[in-house]
Parts: sequence; C-alpha cells; structure tokens
Amino acid sequence: MPIARVSTGDKELDPYVEGGFPRGSLILVCGEPGTGKSIFSAQFIYDGAVNYDEKGIYVSFGEDRQTFYNNVERFYNFRKIEGEDKFCFMEMMTGQEAMIAESLKALLERIRTMEAKRVVIDSFTTFAQAVEKPIVARSLLHTILSKIVRKEGCTTLIIGDIPLGEKKAILCGGEFVADGVIILRRKMHEERLIRELEIFKLRGTRLSKPRFVYTLENGFHIFPPTLPETKLTGVCEVIPHQPSRYSTGIRDLDNILTEGFIPGGYELLEVDEDVGLPLELLLVPLISNFLSQGYPVIILPPQGISVNKMAEVLKDMKLPMDNLKIVDYRFETEETSAPPYVLPLSGRSIIEDTTRFWTATLQMMK
Repeated sequence: MPIARVSTGDKELDPYVEGGFPRGSLILVCGEPGTGKSIFSAQFIYDGAVNYDEKGIYVSFGEDRQTFYNNVERFYNFRKIEGEDKFCFMEMMTGQEAMIAESLKALLERIRTMEAKRVVIDSFTTFAQAVEKPIVARSLLHTILSKIVRKEGCTTLIIGDIPLGEKKAILCGGEFVADGVIILRRKMHEERLIRELEIFKLRGTRLSKPRFVYTLENGFHIFPPTLPETKLTGVCEVIPHQPSRYSTGIRDLDNILTEGFIPGGYELLEVDEDVGLPLELLLVPLISNFLSQGYPVIILPPQGISVNKMAEVLKDMKLPMDNLKIVDYRFETEETSAPPYVLPLSGRSIIEDTTRFWTATLQMMK
C-alpha cells in the first residue's frame, strides 16, 4: 500500500522524495545560522494551509511572534492565514524540565482543538539545552513522536541548530528517533555563496538524489538537477577503429582520450555521486560502434541497468545482435531460457558461472 505523502512545501523538491514527507512523520531540519531552516519550515506550514487546507502550528522556543512575522512576511502572509484560523504561532518559554513538559502539553491541546496537521518546533536545540541530561531530551523527543506525530497524525518538523564552525547539531541522539534528517549548509565557492540541502535519511522513501543546491530568493527553492535527455534514437555514427586505438563511438571523447582506447587495455568509468549522468549515454555509442564494425561485445550490465533495458535500447537503434552477449544474473530456481543474445548465469555455483562466462567470451573472440 502506497505511503500517504505531505508536500515538503517546495514543489521542486517533492518529486525527489516520492511526492513529499510521509504523512505523520518526524523530520529533523538541521543547519548553521543563516542556512534557511526557519524559512524552509515556515514554508512547509504556509504551503499546507494555503494549498492543502491543512492547519499548522509554529512553536518557537527562541523568538516572539513579532520577530517571526518580521522574518517571514516578505515571503508569506501568515497574518492572513492566522485570521482564517489555519495557523497558530505559539511562543514557548524555556527553563526547567517541568516547564518544557507543560509547554508540550499545551501544544498537544492546541493541536487537538485546532485539528492541526502540520507542526514546526523551533528549536529542539533550545529545549535540549534546558534539561540536565541528554537522555531526558531524547525522552522528550520520544514524547513528541508518540503523542504528537503518531497519535495525532501531525507531520512534524523539528529544527536543530548547528553552531558556527561545527559539523554536528545538538540532537542528543534525536537523529536516530526521527523519521527523516535534512541538513542545510552554506559554503563559499569561487567567492560565491552556495547553499546545499542534503537528505541524510527519510524512512519509507527511495532517495534517487539526496543532495541539492537551493536558494532563499522568494522563499525556499531547490534547483532541480539538469539532466540530459536519456532517450537514444536513430543510428549512432560509425567511427572506424585505428590500428593502435579503438574508438569510443563519441568523437569528442576520442579527442580527449587521444583517439580512443588502447587495444587490450582496461578502462575504468567512474561517475561522481554528484553527477546525474545516465551511463547508457556513454555505453550505447561505444557498444554500437563495436557491433556495427563486426566486433563481438559481451556486457555485464552495471547496477541500475537491466538486461531488458539494454537490449531494448540496442534494438531500437537497429544494431546487429549476433555478436552480442548480455549477462543476466538469475536466482538458482529461476528459469534459465533466454534469447540468443542473453548469457544467463544459473546462480548455483560461482565456479560454474565464471567458467560459463569465460567460455562464452573465448568463443566470441575466435
């Protein structure tokens, strides 16, 4: 059954977290001063009230109502949604543990009377410092998780402060309790300020890209990664191999590599985690150039590229498949019948599979 989702407040970020935060989850948003933690969290509340008719509460342990409005009013009209009973700002006092417990009790009562669905607590660091022992702070976080998040079904963002020059927020182990952890950073690059969001974890969510550059211009917005078109159509250009070099199938890449690969050599293609480059954009022209000139090709598909996907792309480009073998890893009990261009490995024995692979390779080299 699909997990119900709540928009993050940034429409550009939502597609990269399967539509939003899991509904009724607890998310830690951490960062140094000036990284936009409050803007991110306020936008989450405002977006819910304006676009999804979900009431929200912003709890502050560090600033008063007027300061909050002054900080966000150029982006969002919180006074308007407060007048519509869609938003509530709660200014809490920090002090002894008993006072914090009373504050959380007041918050719980307000959630119920208001029927709020989104909550922001700013900040966990403030009330964690007000208690004597880290275990007490973690216990308070468990209380928030069980009574506010789970029982009331409120999707809750808790802000964590990272002191300037430090790498870690004061969370008292809260990162292990939370469903998600987001880190906001700012750094200088060639005399320019770069802001970066990183999703360390988000339960129940496949994170295809966990890191983004963002801006605080007109609110909080990530810059979606710019990816090249991955659909390969038509026929690849045939670039003849040279006696001392094999062409990569891409002229510009050949020029960078001094006319291509050395025959009999081993080449490593390493893609940095920050580069969203589909591997087939490099592999298909290479494979096509060899097959089109009658050279045999055997492929062990890299992670993320299935046999069917690779075969489909090559067929669409009308390439000859007689000199092609694509290794398909099978479970021991799985059927091993396959098209002629597929080399199925049974999975029963690594020795048998290795022997089968090299036998097929040697036969193709004859």
